[in-house]
Amino acid sequence: MQLLSSSLCGTEGCRIVASHARYGDITMLLPGIAVFSILASLSGINLFLREKRLDLLINVTLITALPAEGFLVGYQAFRIHTPCVFCLLVFTVFVILGVMRIAGGHKEVISGFAGFIITFSLFYLVLPAANNCDCIRNGRLILFYSEVCEHCEAVKKLCRDCDLQVNQVPAKEHGGFLKAMNINEVPVLFVNDGTEKRILIGEARIKKYLLYIDSNKKMSEWMSEVFSSSAHASTCKIGKPCED
Repeated sequence: MQLLSSSLCGTEGCRIVASHARYGDITMLLPGIAVFSILASLSGINLFLREKRLDLLINVTLITALPAEGFLVGYQAFRIHTPCVFCLLVFTVFVILGVMRIAGGHKEVISGFAGFIITFSLFYLVLPAANNCDCIRNGRLILFYSEVCEHCEAVKKLCRDCDLQVNQVPAKEHGGFLKAMNINEVPVLFVNDGTEKRILIGEARIKKYLLYIDSNKKMSEWMSEVFSSSAHASTCKIGKPCED
C-alpha cells in the first residue's frame, strides 16, 4: 500500500498523525510490524519449549511497547487533538496482550502499564510547543483548504481569476497547527503582513479581502503605467507640428 501511495487507515486523524511523523507513517508501521513479529515468533516457539527466558523476552517487549503507546496516544490527545483510529486499535491490541500476560501470572507486565500512565500523564502536564508551520513563512498570503470543500474551491477560483499570488496548502497536512489556534473550519486565509498578521475564516470574508487586494493591485498597476510612460509619448511641442 505504501508503494501505491495508499494507507491502511484512510481517516482524517490517521492522515494528520502521519503528516507529523518525520518520514511519514512508514516510520510507525515498521516498528509496529517488528514488535508484533517478535511477539508472534517468541510466543509460537514458547508453545513448544516453555522456557522462562522466552517468557522474559515477551514480557520485556510488552513492557517496552506500552510506554511507547503512551507517547503516541498522548500526542494525539494533547498535541494534535485528533484520534488516529488505526493507532488506537494497535494500542487496544497491546492492552489485551498485556492483560492476558498478567492474568497468566506475569505480574511484571504491570510495570508496562505504569510506564504508559506516566508517559501519557507527562504529555498532559508538560504540553509541547505548538505545532510549527513552515508554510506561513513562504509568502504573504497562505490559503488552507480542503479538497472536499466547495467554499475552498470558490476561493481558489477567485485567486486564479484575479491572478493573485496565494500559496495554497492542504489543511489536513497542518491540522495540528490550525487546531492549536482553535480553528476547525476551512477555508482559512493567513495574511503575513510583516509585523501585522491576520487570519480570515470563511469564503465570504476571504473573498472580500482578496477583492480588496485585487482592486488596489489594479490601481497600483494603472498608476505605475501612467507615471512610467515616456514623457514625449502622445504629445506635441508647442508651436511646432506634431511628430509621430
